[in-house]
Amino acid sequence: MIVIDKSIHEWALSGGVSPYTPEMVNPASLDLRWSGLFRETFDGNFRYTVGRSSGAWTKAEEAKTMLLHPGKLYMLDTLETVIIPDDWAGLLELKSSVARLGITLLNNGYFDPGYKGTATIILENRAPWMIEINKNTRLVQMILYICTNKPDKTYQETGRYINVQEPQLAIKEK
Repeated sequence: MIVIDKSIHEWALSGGVSPYTPEMVNPASLDLRWSGLFRETFDGNFRYTVGRSSGAWTKAEEAKTMLLHPGKLYMLDTLETVIIPDDWAGLLELKSSVARLGITLLNNGYFDPGYKGTATIILENRAPWMIEINKNTRLVQMILYICTNKPDKTYQETGRYINVQEPQLAIKEK
């Protein structure tokens, strides 16, 4: 079952979202904004082993404004920290107004029950022009789901990205 606005407000007011801005709540989703923290890909040829390499990303930096260059990947962090209840899950989708500029979301960000932290999102500018984004821009929306039961183990027990607070590189599997 998808969580609607009234329940999103209640969850957020009980500490589920920080900072909480009521205007970010939609009928069945919550907008999340860019915190200003980002990483970008280096230019050049790299070879990767899934789960072992992340050397093509710059160190995390902060900016008020950023230009997204055509064909380049950007790893951004959300301003909002979320705490997903043990019987909920969440999924990120790109805001349609952002997609209409030519930006794609490369990871739809799934949040298991018990997740706590900011969201790391990876964007690519697919347009042939540069696109400027500003800190606090609404980029994605989180859709929340109520699970049929609580899982045996929450993300706090099984996850690799616990209490993330910046654009997070891939972590080796446990």
